[in-house]
Amino acid sequence: MMDCARVVYGLARLRLHVPRLLAAVEQHTAGQLSNATPQALAGIAVGLSHWGYKPRDGWIQELMTQSFASMSAFGAQDLANLLFALACWEVSTSQPFLQRCLTAFRGHWDSAGCHAPTLVRFIFAVTQLPACQPLPEGSTTSGQQQGEDSYSNKQTGGPADRAVATYRLPSFNWLVAFLSECRRQIDRMKPAELSTLLWSMACLNHTPDLVFMECWYRACAVHMHAFTAQSLSTALQAIGMLQPGKDVPGAISGRWLQLVLQKSKTFMVSGSCSELVKMLWGFAEIRVWPGQPWMDDWLEATQQQLHDMTPQDLSDAIWALARLRYTPPEPWTQVLTSAVNENLSGFEAQGLAIVIWSFSSLGLKPDRRWLITFKGLSGSQFDDDSAQQLAKLVAGALAQQNRRQFSKPAVAEAAAAGPHAPADVAVRPLGRTAKSQASRATVRR
Repeated sequence: MMDCARVVYGLARLRLHVPRLLAAVEQHTAGQLSNATPQALAGIAVGLSHWGYKPRDGWIQELMTQSFASMSAFGAQDLANLLFALACWEVSTSQPFLQRCLTAFRGHWDSAGCHAPTLVRFIFAVTQLPACQPLPEGSTTSGQQQGEDSYSNKQTGGPADRAVATYRLPSFNWLVAFLSECRRQIDRMKPAELSTLLWSMACLNHTPDLVFMECWYRACAVHMHAFTAQSLSTALQAIGMLQPGKDVPGAISGRWLQLVLQKSKTFMVSGSCSELVKMLWGFAEIRVWPGQPWMDDWLEATQQQLHDMTPQDLSDAIWALARLRYTPPEPWTQVLTSAVNENLSGFEAQGLAIVIWSFSSLGLKPDRRWLITFKGLSGSQFDDDSAQQLAKLVAGALAQQNRRQFSKPAVAEAAAAGPHAPADVAVRPLGRTAKSQASRATVRR
Protein backbone atom coordinates (compact mmCIF):
# COMPACT_ATOMS: atom_id res chain seq x y z
CA MET A 1 0.00 0.00 0.00
CA MET A 2 2.85 2.36 0.81
CA ASP A 3 4.35 1.70 -2.63
CA CYS A 4 1.15 2.85 -4.31
CA ALA A 5 1.17 5.99 -2.19
CA ARG A 6 4.78 6.76 -3.12
CA VAL A 7 4.10 6.25 -6.82
CA VAL A 8 1.00 8.41 -7.06
CA TYR A 9 2.41 11.12 -4.78
CA GLY A 10 5.71 11.16 -6.67
CA LEU A 11 3.93 11.56 -10.01
CA ALA A 12 1.99 14.51 -8.59
CA ARG A 13 5.18 16.20 -7.41
CA LEU A 14 6.80 15.61 -10.80
CA ARG A 15 3.69 16.95 -12.56
CA LEU A 16 3.26 13.77 -14.58
CA HIS A 17 -0.39 13.07 -15.41
CA VAL A 18 -1.19 9.41 -16.15
CA PRO A 19 -5.00 8.97 -15.95
CA ARG A 20 -4.93 5.19 -16.44
CA LEU A 21 -2.47 4.82 -13.58
CA LEU A 22 -4.68 6.87 -11.25
CA ALA A 23 -7.66 4.67 -12.06
CA ALA A 24 -5.53 1.57 -11.48
CA VAL A 25 -4.43 2.85 -8.06
CA GLU A 26 -8.04 3.41 -7.03
CA GLN A 27 -9.04 -0.04 -8.20
CA HIS A 28 -6.05 -1.71 -6.51
CA THR A 29 -6.58 0.00 -3.14
CA ALA A 30 -10.38 -0.34 -2.98
CA GLY A 31 -11.34 -2.52 0.00
CA GLN A 32 -7.76 -2.56 1.32
CA LEU A 33 -7.45 0.90 2.89
CA SER A 34 -7.83 -0.64 6.33
CA ASN A 35 -4.32 -2.07 5.91
CA ALA A 36 -2.78 1.30 4.95
CA THR A 37 -0.82 3.51 7.32
CA PRO A 38 -1.93 7.13 7.90
CA GLN A 39 0.93 8.35 5.72
CA ALA A 40 -0.15 6.05 2.90
CA LEU A 41 -3.80 7.15 3.17
CA ALA A 42 -2.86 10.82 2.94
CA GLY A 43 -0.37 10.20 0.13
CA ILE A 44 -2.84 8.30 -2.03
CA ALA A 45 -5.59 10.85 -1.44
CA VAL A 46 -3.53 13.93 -2.29
CA GLY A 47 -1.92 12.17 -5.26
CA LEU A 48 -5.30 11.36 -6.78
CA SER A 49 -6.77 14.80 -6.10
CA HIS A 50 -3.79 16.67 -7.54
CA TRP A 51 -5.04 16.16 -11.10
CA GLY A 52 -8.72 16.57 -10.24
CA TYR A 53 -9.31 12.81 -10.24
CA LYS A 54 -12.24 11.97 -7.97
CA PRO A 55 -12.65 8.33 -6.89
CA ARG A 56 -15.98 6.62 -6.47
CA ASP A 57 -18.20 7.46 -3.51
CA GLY A 58 -17.55 4.11 -1.85
CA TRP A 59 -13.78 4.63 -2.01
CA ILE A 60 -14.05 8.10 -0.46
CA GLN A 61 -16.32 6.78 2.31
CA GLU A 62 -13.82 4.02 3.09
CA LEU A 63 -10.98 6.57 3.18
CA MET A 64 -12.85 8.79 5.64
CA THR A 65 -13.78 5.86 7.87
CA GLN A 66 -10.20 4.63 8.15
CA SER A 67 -8.86 8.16 8.56
CA PHE A 68 -11.29 8.88 11.38
CA ALA A 69 -10.32 5.69 13.18
CA SER A 70 -6.57 6.43 13.05
CA MET A 71 -6.65 10.25 13.18
CA SER A 72 -4.38 10.47 16.20
CA ALA A 73 -1.60 8.69 14.28
CA PHE A 74 -1.56 11.20 11.41
CA GLY A 75 1.31 13.65 11.18
CA ALA A 76 0.86 17.36 10.56
CA GLN A 77 1.66 17.10 6.85
CA ASP A 78 -0.55 14.03 6.48
CA LEU A 79 -3.50 15.89 8.01
CA ALA A 80 -2.94 18.85 5.68
CA ASN A 81 -2.78 16.54 2.63
CA LEU A 82 -5.90 14.65 3.70
CA LEU A 83 -8.00 17.78 4.15
CA PHE A 84 -6.66 19.23 0.91
CA ALA A 85 -7.80 16.14 -0.99
CA LEU A 86 -11.27 16.24 0.60
CA ALA A 87 -11.54 19.93 -0.29
CA CYS A 88 -10.62 19.20 -3.92
CA TRP A 89 -13.36 16.57 -4.03
CA GLU A 90 -15.83 18.97 -2.34
CA VAL A 91 -16.63 16.45 0.37
CA SER A 92 -18.75 17.72 3.24
CA THR A 93 -17.33 16.34 6.48
CA SER A 94 -19.20 15.83 9.72
CA GLN A 95 -18.56 17.97 12.78
CA PRO A 96 -16.85 15.15 14.74
CA PHE A 97 -14.56 14.36 11.79
CA LEU A 98 -13.36 17.93 11.34
CA GLN A 99 -13.16 18.56 15.09
CA ARG A 100 -10.99 15.51 15.55
CA CYS A 101 -8.81 16.59 12.64
CA LEU A 102 -8.38 20.09 14.12
CA THR A 103 -7.52 18.66 17.53
CA ALA A 104 -4.96 16.25 16.06
CA PHE A 105 -3.36 19.02 14.00
CA ARG A 106 -3.08 21.31 17.02
CA GLY A 107 -1.22 18.58 18.84
CA HIS A 108 1.60 18.78 16.29
CA TRP A 109 2.32 22.50 16.76
CA ASP A 110 5.82 23.24 18.00
CA SER A 111 6.99 20.02 16.33
CA ALA A 112 9.58 19.82 13.57
CA GLY A 113 7.11 18.41 11.05
CA CYS A 114 4.65 21.30 11.37
CA HIS A 115 6.48 23.90 9.30
CA ALA A 116 5.11 27.03 7.62
CA PRO A 117 3.95 25.46 4.30
CA THR A 118 2.02 22.79 6.23
CA LEU A 119 0.25 25.41 8.35
CA VAL A 120 -0.85 27.39 5.29
CA ARG A 121 -1.88 24.29 3.34
CA PHE A 122 -4.01 23.07 6.23
CA ILE A 123 -5.89 26.33 6.83
CA PHE A 124 -6.40 26.83 3.09
CA ALA A 125 -7.97 23.36 2.88
CA VAL A 126 -10.26 24.21 5.79
CA THR A 127 -11.56 27.27 3.93
CA GLN A 128 -12.31 25.21 0.82
CA LEU A 129 -14.28 22.50 2.61
CA PRO A 130 -18.07 22.75 2.45
CA ALA A 131 -19.63 23.81 5.74
CA CYS A 132 -19.96 21.08 8.33
CA GLN A 133 -23.43 19.70 8.76
CA PRO A 134 -24.96 19.28 12.25
CA LEU A 135 -26.02 15.89 13.50
CA PRO A 136 -29.71 15.06 13.87
CA GLU A 137 -31.13 15.88 17.29
CA GLY A 138 -31.06 12.92 19.64
CA SER A 139 -28.54 11.06 17.50
CA THR A 140 -26.58 8.41 19.39
CA THR A 141 -24.39 7.42 16.47
CA SER A 142 -20.85 6.47 17.41
CA GLY A 143 -17.89 8.56 16.37
CA GLN A 144 -16.73 6.11 13.72
CA GLN A 145 -20.21 5.88 12.21
CA GLN A 146 -20.31 9.67 12.09
CA GLY A 147 -17.15 9.58 10.03
CA GLU A 148 -18.77 7.09 7.68
CA ASP A 149 -21.95 9.13 7.30
CA SER A 150 -20.24 12.45 6.68
CA TYR A 151 -19.99 11.83 2.95
CA SER A 152 -23.23 9.93 2.43
CA ASN A 153 -25.27 12.78 3.94
CA LYS A 154 -24.01 15.08 1.21
CA GLN A 155 -25.01 12.63 -1.49
CA THR A 156 -28.45 11.65 -0.23
CA GLY A 157 -29.60 14.98 1.18
CA GLY A 158 -30.46 13.33 4.51
CA PRO A 159 -30.56 14.98 7.92
CA ALA A 160 -27.40 16.94 7.14
CA ASP A 161 -28.97 18.79 4.25
CA ARG A 162 -27.74 22.31 3.51
CA ALA A 163 -31.12 23.73 4.51
CA VAL A 164 -30.34 22.89 8.13
CA ALA A 165 -28.41 25.49 10.10
CA THR A 166 -24.68 24.78 9.95
CA TYR A 167 -22.07 24.95 12.69
CA ARG A 168 -18.84 26.55 11.58
CA LEU A 169 -15.47 25.09 12.49
CA PRO A 170 -12.77 25.92 13.47
CA SER A 171 -13.67 27.86 16.59
CA PHE A 172 -12.49 31.34 17.52
CA ASN A 173 -10.11 30.02 20.19
CA TRP A 174 -8.59 27.52 17.77
CA LEU A 175 -7.96 30.27 15.20
CA VAL A 176 -6.33 32.52 17.81
CA ALA A 177 -3.98 29.73 18.82
CA PHE A 178 -3.32 28.90 15.17
CA LEU A 179 -2.29 32.49 14.40
CA SER A 180 0.03 32.46 17.39
CA GLU A 181 1.82 29.46 15.88
CA CYS A 182 1.89 31.15 12.48
CA ARG A 183 3.34 34.30 14.02
CA ARG A 184 6.18 32.22 15.44
CA GLN A 185 7.06 30.98 11.93
CA ILE A 186 6.01 34.00 9.89
CA ASP A 187 9.57 35.03 9.03
CA ARG A 188 10.05 31.71 7.21
CA MET A 189 6.94 32.10 5.06
CA LYS A 190 7.18 32.88 1.36
CA PRO A 191 5.09 35.63 -0.32
CA ALA A 192 2.51 33.16 -1.62
CA GLU A 193 2.13 31.66 1.86
CA LEU A 194 1.78 35.08 3.51
CA SER A 195 -0.98 36.16 1.13
CA THR A 196 -2.80 32.81 1.28
CA LEU A 197 -2.71 32.82 5.09
CA LEU A 198 -4.37 36.22 5.38
CA TRP A 199 -6.84 35.38 2.60
CA SER A 200 -7.85 32.24 4.50
CA MET A 201 -8.48 34.27 7.66
CA ALA A 202 -10.68 36.61 5.65
CA CYS A 203 -12.63 33.67 4.20
CA LEU A 204 -13.18 32.33 7.73
CA ASN A 205 -14.40 35.78 8.80
CA HIS A 206 -11.71 35.97 11.48
CA THR A 207 -9.91 39.27 12.02
CA PRO A 208 -6.32 38.71 13.21
CA ASP A 209 -5.10 40.57 16.28
CA LEU A 210 -2.94 43.69 16.04
CA VAL A 211 0.27 41.89 17.01
CA PHE A 212 -0.14 39.35 14.23
CA MET A 213 -0.96 42.04 11.66
CA GLU A 214 2.12 44.01 12.64
CA CYS A 215 4.26 40.91 12.12
CA TRP A 216 2.48 40.17 8.84
CA TYR A 217 3.10 43.68 7.47
CA ARG A 218 6.75 43.48 8.48
CA ALA A 219 7.25 40.06 6.86
CA CYS A 220 5.57 41.23 3.64
CA ALA A 221 7.77 44.32 3.54
CA VAL A 222 10.89 42.21 3.89
CA HIS A 223 9.85 39.84 1.08
CA MET A 224 8.14 42.43 -1.15
CA HIS A 225 10.83 42.02 -3.82
CA ALA A 226 9.79 38.36 -4.25
CA PHE A 227 6.04 38.95 -4.54
CA THR A 228 4.46 37.86 -7.81
CA ALA A 229 1.38 39.42 -9.38
CA GLN A 230 -0.77 36.58 -8.09
CA SER A 231 0.48 36.73 -4.50
CA LEU A 232 0.28 40.53 -4.39
CA SER A 233 -3.27 40.61 -5.77
CA THR A 234 -4.29 37.92 -3.25
CA ALA A 235 -2.81 39.95 -0.40
CA LEU A 236 -4.64 43.08 -1.52
CA GLN A 237 -7.86 41.13 -1.88
CA ALA A 238 -7.46 39.75 1.66
CA ILE A 239 -6.83 43.21 3.08
CA GLY A 240 -9.90 44.47 1.25
CA MET A 241 -12.03 41.66 2.69
CA LEU A 242 -10.80 42.31 6.25
CA GLN A 243 -10.98 46.13 5.97
CA PRO A 244 -8.62 46.96 8.88
CA GLY A 245 -9.72 49.94 10.90
CA LYS A 246 -13.36 49.93 9.77
CA ASP A 247 -15.15 47.95 12.49
CA VAL A 248 -12.15 46.71 14.48
CA PRO A 249 -9.08 48.45 15.94
CA GLY A 250 -6.01 48.72 13.78
CA ALA A 251 -4.80 50.47 10.68
CA ILE A 252 -2.92 49.60 7.52
CA SER A 253 0.84 49.95 7.67
CA GLY A 254 1.97 52.99 5.70
CA ARG A 255 5.28 51.36 4.78
CA TRP A 256 3.51 48.24 3.50
CA LEU A 257 1.07 50.32 1.48
CA GLN A 258 3.85 52.36 -0.12
CA LEU A 259 5.75 49.22 -1.10
CA VAL A 260 2.57 47.65 -2.50
CA LEU A 261 1.88 50.69 -4.68
CA GLN A 262 5.42 50.61 -6.03
CA LYS A 263 5.44 46.85 -6.59
CA SER A 264 2.00 46.74 -8.22
CA LYS A 265 3.09 49.22 -10.90
CA THR A 266 5.67 46.70 -12.11
CA PHE A 267 2.89 44.19 -12.92
CA MET A 268 0.85 46.44 -15.18
CA VAL A 269 2.31 44.75 -18.25
CA SER A 270 2.85 41.19 -17.03
CA GLY A 271 -0.18 40.81 -14.74
CA SER A 272 -3.33 39.08 -15.90
CA CYS A 273 -6.65 40.89 -16.11
CA SER A 274 -7.98 39.08 -13.04
CA GLU A 275 -4.92 40.03 -10.98
CA LEU A 276 -5.12 43.68 -12.02
CA VAL A 277 -8.81 43.81 -11.11
CA LYS A 278 -8.10 42.30 -7.67
CA MET A 279 -5.48 44.97 -7.03
CA LEU A 280 -7.88 47.80 -7.82
CA TRP A 281 -10.63 46.06 -5.85
CA GLY A 282 -8.38 45.87 -2.79
CA PHE A 283 -7.50 49.56 -2.99
CA ALA A 284 -11.18 50.43 -3.35
CA GLU A 285 -12.19 48.37 -0.32
CA ILE A 286 -9.66 50.06 1.97
CA ARG A 287 -10.49 53.48 0.48
CA VAL A 288 -6.98 54.18 -0.82
CA TRP A 289 -6.59 56.32 -3.92
CA PRO A 290 -3.55 54.88 -5.75
CA GLY A 291 -2.85 58.12 -7.60
CA GLN A 292 -3.52 59.36 -11.12
CA PRO A 293 -0.26 57.95 -12.63
CA TRP A 294 -1.10 54.51 -11.22
CA MET A 295 -4.65 54.72 -12.59
CA ASP A 296 -3.38 55.80 -16.02
CA ASP A 297 -1.14 52.74 -16.16
CA TRP A 298 -3.98 50.51 -14.92
CA LEU A 299 -6.44 51.79 -17.51
CA GLU A 300 -3.91 51.36 -20.31
CA ALA A 301 -3.07 47.81 -19.20
CA THR A 302 -6.68 46.68 -18.78
CA GLN A 303 -8.12 48.29 -21.90
CA GLN A 304 -6.42 45.65 -24.05
CA GLN A 305 -7.75 42.84 -21.85
CA LEU A 306 -11.34 43.90 -21.18
CA HIS A 307 -12.74 41.55 -23.81
CA ASP A 308 -10.92 38.64 -22.14
CA MET A 309 -12.35 39.32 -18.68
CA THR A 310 -14.97 37.13 -17.09
CA PRO A 311 -18.31 38.63 -16.00
CA GLN A 312 -17.07 38.54 -12.41
CA ASP A 313 -13.94 40.53 -13.28
CA LEU A 314 -15.95 43.06 -15.27
CA SER A 315 -18.40 43.71 -12.45
CA ASP A 316 -15.57 43.92 -9.90
CA ALA A 317 -13.67 46.41 -12.05
CA ILE A 318 -16.56 48.82 -12.56
CA TRP A 319 -17.58 48.43 -8.91
CA ALA A 320 -14.06 49.34 -7.73
CA LEU A 321 -14.07 52.42 -9.93
CA ALA A 322 -17.40 53.46 -8.44
CA ARG A 323 -16.11 52.95 -4.90
CA LEU A 324 -13.14 55.17 -5.71
CA ARG A 325 -15.51 57.68 -7.35
CA TYR A 326 -13.34 57.73 -10.43
CA THR A 327 -14.91 58.13 -13.85
CA PRO A 328 -12.57 56.66 -16.48
CA PRO A 329 -12.09 58.30 -19.88
CA GLU A 330 -14.87 57.74 -22.40
CA PRO A 331 -12.81 55.53 -24.80
CA TRP A 332 -12.02 53.11 -21.96
CA THR A 333 -15.65 53.11 -20.84
CA GLN A 334 -16.84 52.37 -24.36
CA VAL A 335 -14.59 49.30 -24.52
CA LEU A 336 -15.87 48.19 -21.11
CA THR A 337 -19.48 48.53 -22.30
CA SER A 338 -18.74 46.52 -25.40
CA ALA A 339 -17.11 43.78 -23.30
CA VAL A 340 -20.12 43.64 -20.97
CA ASN A 341 -22.51 43.39 -23.93
CA GLU A 342 -20.51 40.48 -25.33
CA ASN A 343 -20.71 38.62 -21.99
CA LEU A 344 -24.23 39.67 -21.08
CA SER A 345 -25.53 36.10 -21.10
CA GLY A 346 -22.88 35.08 -18.54
CA PHE A 347 -23.92 37.66 -15.94
CA GLU A 348 -26.10 36.73 -13.03
CA ALA A 349 -28.64 39.15 -11.61
CA GLN A 350 -26.27 40.22 -8.86
CA GLY A 351 -23.52 41.03 -11.36
CA LEU A 352 -25.91 43.09 -13.47
CA ALA A 353 -27.10 44.92 -10.37
CA ILE A 354 -23.51 45.81 -9.50
CA VAL A 355 -22.89 47.11 -13.01
CA ILE A 356 -26.07 49.21 -13.01
CA TRP A 357 -25.35 50.65 -9.55
CA SER A 358 -21.74 51.42 -10.46
CA PHE A 359 -22.66 53.18 -13.68
CA SER A 360 -25.31 55.17 -11.84
CA SER A 361 -22.79 56.19 -9.16
CA LEU A 362 -20.36 57.35 -11.84
CA GLY A 363 -23.04 59.28 -13.70
CA LEU A 364 -23.06 56.91 -16.68
CA LYS A 365 -26.15 55.72 -18.47
CA PRO A 366 -26.58 51.91 -18.68
CA ASP A 367 -27.56 50.26 -21.91
CA ARG A 368 -31.24 49.37 -22.37
CA ARG A 369 -30.35 45.71 -22.85
CA TRP A 370 -28.83 45.60 -19.34
CA LEU A 371 -32.02 46.98 -17.84
CA ILE A 372 -34.23 44.54 -19.72
CA THR A 373 -32.03 41.53 -18.86
CA PHE A 374 -31.74 42.51 -15.20
CA LYS A 375 -35.49 43.02 -14.93
CA GLY A 376 -36.01 39.45 -16.13
CA LEU A 377 -33.34 37.92 -13.90
CA SER A 378 -34.04 39.77 -10.66
CA GLY A 379 -37.48 38.26 -10.18
CA SER A 380 -36.25 34.66 -10.46
CA GLN A 381 -32.95 34.91 -8.58
CA PHE A 382 -33.67 37.41 -5.78
CA ASP A 383 -36.23 37.17 -3.00
CA ASP A 384 -35.11 39.85 -0.55
CA ASP A 385 -36.75 43.27 -0.32
CA SER A 386 -33.65 45.24 -1.28
CA ALA A 387 -33.31 43.38 -4.57
CA GLN A 388 -36.97 43.87 -5.35
CA GLN A 389 -36.66 47.59 -4.67
CA LEU A 390 -33.67 47.74 -6.98
CA ALA A 391 -35.66 45.91 -9.64
CA LYS A 392 -38.41 48.52 -9.32
CA LEU A 393 -35.86 51.29 -9.77
CA VAL A 394 -34.52 49.57 -12.87
CA ALA A 395 -38.04 49.13 -14.20
CA GLY A 396 -38.65 52.83 -13.62
CA ALA A 397 -35.46 53.73 -15.49
CA LEU A 398 -36.48 51.44 -18.33
CA ALA A 399 -39.91 53.08 -18.50
CA GLN A 400 -38.25 56.49 -18.65
CA GLN A 401 -36.12 55.37 -21.59
CA ASN A 402 -39.21 53.97 -23.32
CA ARG A 403 -41.06 57.25 -22.92
CA ARG A 404 -38.09 59.18 -24.20
CA GLN A 405 -37.63 56.83 -27.15
CA PHE A 406 -41.17 57.42 -28.43
CA SER A 407 -41.43 61.10 -27.55
CA LYS A 408 -41.58 63.69 -30.34
CA PRO A 409 -38.12 65.22 -29.64
CA ALA A 410 -36.54 61.76 -29.64
CA VAL A 411 -38.19 60.80 -32.95
CA ALA A 412 -37.07 64.06 -34.53
CA GLU A 413 -33.55 63.54 -33.25
CA ALA A 414 -33.44 60.00 -34.63
CA ALA A 415 -34.74 61.16 -38.03
CA ALA A 416 -32.08 63.87 -38.19
CA ALA A 417 -29.33 61.36 -37.32
CA GLY A 418 -30.15 59.18 -40.32
CA PRO A 419 -31.13 55.55 -40.86
CA HIS A 420 -27.71 54.15 -39.90
CA ALA A 421 -27.52 55.77 -36.45
CA PRO A 422 -27.30 53.32 -33.50
CA ALA A 423 -30.57 52.71 -31.68
CA ASP A 424 -29.05 52.99 -28.18
CA VAL A 425 -26.13 54.96 -26.87
CA ALA A 426 -24.15 52.59 -24.67
CA VAL A 427 -22.60 55.11 -22.27
CA ARG A 428 -22.96 58.83 -21.70
CA PRO A 429 -20.55 60.43 -19.26
CA LEU A 430 -22.57 62.82 -17.12
CA GLY A 431 -20.39 63.20 -14.03
CA ARG A 432 -16.75 63.79 -13.24
CA THR A 433 -14.06 63.03 -15.78
CA ALA A 434 -10.64 61.52 -15.25
CA LYS A 435 -8.96 64.92 -15.31
CA SER A 436 -11.05 66.20 -12.42
CA GLN A 437 -9.88 63.32 -10.23
CA ALA A 438 -6.19 64.17 -10.33
CA SER A 439 -6.43 66.75 -7.57
CA ARG A 440 -8.29 64.51 -5.12
CA ALA A 441 -6.76 63.28 -1.86
CA THR A 442 -4.67 60.15 -1.92
CA VAL A 443 -6.63 58.39 0.81
CA ARG A 444 -10.43 58.07 0.65
CA ARG A 445 -12.42 56.94 3.58
